[in-house]
Order: sequence, then structure tokens, then C-alpha cells
Amino acid sequence: MRKDLIKTKFPGVYYTIDPKTKVKTYIARINIRGVVNTEQIVGYSNDEIRTNPTFAYQKRNELILQIKSGKPLNKKLSLRTVFDEYIEHVSKVQRESTIKTKVYYFNKHFKKLENKLLTDIKTEEIQKFVNGLIKKGYKPQTAKHLKNLLK
Repeated sequence: MRKDLIKTKFPGVYYTIDPKTKVKTYIARINIRGVVNTEQIVGYSNDEIRTNPTFAYQKRNELILQIKSGKPLNKKLSLRTVFDEYIEHVSKVQRESTIKTKVYYFNKHFKKLENKLLTDIKTEEIQKFVNGLIKKGYKPQTAKHLKNLLK
């Protein structure tokens, strides 16, 4: 579970803010004892419906009903899938050159991780990646930038 999330007034609904684009990513935490303990992205402040905490809370409740009815959540998200979704959303508010740079860095540095499921990527693995960049001669600022792209 991520610790960098900001609480909303709705229980189980959190968000993060992209520092450059100011786009909020709404995340629902769902904890059903013995069945599910997960976080799901439920919307972005710049998507078609302009997701806000109220919409995010409604989506969270829909996910809970889905779980209780026996339908599994789509938890098979690879890093590539999430990155592509991220690029789709930030492309509305960032310059084309910035998007191209992010895609280039992702394709160059995250090839080994792109097909891994998000649930399988561990903090230690990310730290080893950052340490490996520095050992290869990349500047700490570059390593930090790539870590933030992954984040």
C-alpha cells in the first residue's frame, strides 16, 4: 500500500497530484476482511467525466459490490498497461516533446519491467534499479527523474 496518498473526505478515497500537470489521480482503497485488500485507480481529474472525490467514492462502492457479487477485479495490470494509460491522460496537458521524452525513457530503461505485474514489482527492485543507474554513470538527478517516472 502506498503511503504518499492524500485523504479525501470520503472513506477509502485518496488521490495523488502530478507535480507538473496538476492532474489528480483518484485511488480507492478496498479492504474486505479475508477476501480483498487492494488499491485501484478509479479516475483522473482530467478524464472525460472530470473525476472528483464524489465520483471516485461512487466508483469505489461499485467495485465493492462487484467483489461481493463474486466478480474478480482486473488486477492483471502490467507496468506497460499503466504507463500507456498514464501517457494517454497526461497527453492532454503536457507538451508533445515532454510526452515523447517520457516514452523514450520508459522504452529505454524499463524494458525488463514493462511486462511485470504491478503487484509483483517490489520496492527493493526499484531501489536496485536506481542504484544500477548510478553505477552505470548516470547522474543522481537522472536516476531520480526515472524513479519518478516509474512512480
